[in-house]
Amino acid sequence: MPKRTTLSMDKRYICVYCGYAGKVLDYRVLLKSGLYSRKLFNCPDCKNTMFKGTLITKITNKYWGAWIYVNTKLYGRRFTEKVQWEILKKRLWDYGISREFWEGFNYIKNNYNKIPQEKLNELSVLTPIDRQTKLD
Repeated sequence: MPKRTTLSMDKRYICVYCGYAGKVLDYRVLLKSGLYSRKLFNCPDCKNTMFKGTLITKITNKYWGAWIYVNTKLYGRRFTEKVQWEILKKRLWDYGISREFWEGFNYIKNNYNKIPQEKLNELSVLTPIDRQTKLD
């Protein structure tokens, strides 16, 4: 039986597309049946829909930047339209994590052609901190 992930009602979760920080109740998606989805969540700010795993996975700021760049390269415009760049930049600065985020982003940007495709494929999926691919 798969392990069930519980969501904390008091914890703030950050949208990976715009940096919005809100409680899980802010992200809920109401289905046609009148029930709330257990799998899908919607950012109230940028309106992007994401799976629960995307919303709750604990990642480092450097890995977040790398993830954004890899997905931008792999999925192009379809992905970049989801990212709210101006809002994200401001929030990264406000949270005090801008430097770490851009280190990861620029590391992948500057070394993209040198990194094996398998590693890029691993980076394109949000992975918890304890199983993340090392960037250096």
